Amino acid sequence: MPNALAHMGVGRITGRALFQDADDKWLYFGCILPDMPWILQRVVTGLRLGVDALDLRLYVIVQASFFFCLILSLSLALLSQRSLRIFLLLAVSSLGHLLLDATQLKWANGVQLWAPFSWRLVHFGFYWPESMVTYLLSAFGLIVVVMNWTAGWQKPVFVPWPPVRWRWLASAGLLGVYLVLPLLLMTGPEAADNHYVATLRHRDARPGRPIAFDRCQYDAATGTIHIFTGETLHVTGFKWPAATRVSIRGRFVTPDRVAVRTFHVHSPFRDLASFLGLALIGILWFAAVSNKRIILIRVKVD
Repeated sequence: MPNALAHMGVGRITGRALFQDADDKWLYFGCILPDMPWILQRVVTGLRLGVDALDLRLYVIVQASFFFCLILSLSLALLSQRSLRIFLLLAVSSLGHLLLDATQLKWANGVQLWAPFSWRLVHFGFYWPESMVTYLLSAFGLIVVVMNWTAGWQKPVFVPWPPVRWRWLASAGLLGVYLVLPLLLMTGPEAADNHYVATLRHRDARPGRPIAFDRCQYDAATGTIHIFTGETLHVTGFKWPAATRVSIRGRFVTPDRVAVRTFHVHSPFRDLASFLGLALIGILWFAAVSNKRIILIRVKVD
């Protein structure tokens, strides 16, 4: 999927076109809202908390859907003064993020636009993360953020104070739904074999089944790939002179061996651009807080 910088550039242009004088801080935050579950997955995996990797992937697939982006958007918007405007801004930014994600090639992946009514992944697959389209979108995003930096942190965010009790309770309740409800919906994407989770779970039934992996780690010394479940699989039909990140499509020959039909080697550009984009968003909000642009107001909220 496109990196955070690309999402920020495209998101700001579309957001400003739909919402006159929209706050860049909210626009950029909405642009990364669908990525929050994937960031959580990295944290949980990195902390080695013993969570089953396949269950964690199913949870994240559900939570990253547009439906759950709407739930989180409403939870956050209820804490602001102009709750309806902020909700619409976050919702449109999230939808734009998902649609832009769908345009990029990402094997064994896609976006959930219709969940929980349908678990079919939406994936258009026009270009790779290492394509000129991605580089141009990323450069555009960085230019947009830098050119509008001062206006971005200076625009005030109004927060009702003292808090309106029902809004805070509703916000907390929606956040609870966002965190808990995915646990009840995980059977949907597993039945649809999203990200090949069902294929991977039934180890003995793997031989002969098609499989694809996105951005797995390849070990040149052993001719193996390390996948998101923590497993190490042997591969045939692919060889690279050094360790790298690679996407592959092929078929299981044995439960732990994959015959590769086609592959794509990745560069570290996507991760670096995403880290930079996330850092810029964090700094923008920090600048607003440190310069007292988060303003508590004693007015009746809409």
